[in-house]
Amino acid sequence: MHSDIYLLDYYANTGNTIFHHASAISKLVFVTGYLLLIVFSYSIPLLAFFTLMNILLCLLSRINPSYLLKLVLYPFYFAAFFALSQLPNYTLATVTILRVIATVTLMVFLIATTKYTYLFSILGKLSPTFATVLLLTYTFLFIFIDMLESMWNVMKIRGHDSASFTRKLKNIGNLLALIFIRTITEAEKIYNIMVIRGFKGRIMTLSSDELALKKNDMFLIMLIVIIGGGIWLSRMI
Repeated sequence: MHSDIYLLDYYANTGNTIFHHASAISKLVFVTGYLLLIVFSYSIPLLAFFTLMNILLCLLSRINPSYLLKLVLYPFYFAAFFALSQLPNYTLATVTILRVIATVTLMVFLIATTKYTYLFSILGKLSPTFATVLLLTYTFLFIFIDMLESMWNVMKIRGHDSASFTRKLKNIGNLLALIFIRTITEAEKIYNIMVIRGFKGRIMTLSSDELALKKNDMFLIMLIVIIGGGIWLSRMI
């Protein structure tokens, strides 16, 4: 899971497709409009079309198909479990699963083609406090995963896998308590380092010129207009 998250950053920073060269603003507008179409759609053929379109966007962005499948499987399990509670309404259950897959693939497309510094810079223009909280959460996520993996490996070396069920529950409880304490300690340490380096409660954002629209943005704008217009015309006919 750790390497999966890192790989999204790798795609965003090393990609060289038309989507990577488009501005973060146009991609956010595109994704927001597209996401609204997905959320408010209850048509199975339309949601299936959205899902296939998003998968195509990911593939055109040079995202490895097996990696994309792996990312989709994580939320798919939860969506399938929730869909079971909607049976015997098979239509609603199918809509739920397709909506989740379409949303996940769309988010993968956005994150894998946009550097996180650009995303947080745009959010910083809207709400500096909210952007700062998200950026710090994103940064601490990697520290937390490193800490969790290290402690989990130590616990396995000490015989966790061969322990009784009761002992496993006790080990997991001790692990969670230790992680909580270690997280607070690490957060205070990193915060003090940031203050020493000049952190004053908010992140610095990129300039407006760096976030300006580019020629490649017209493709995304035209794409969302074509998709939205096609849906509107199909309902009018």
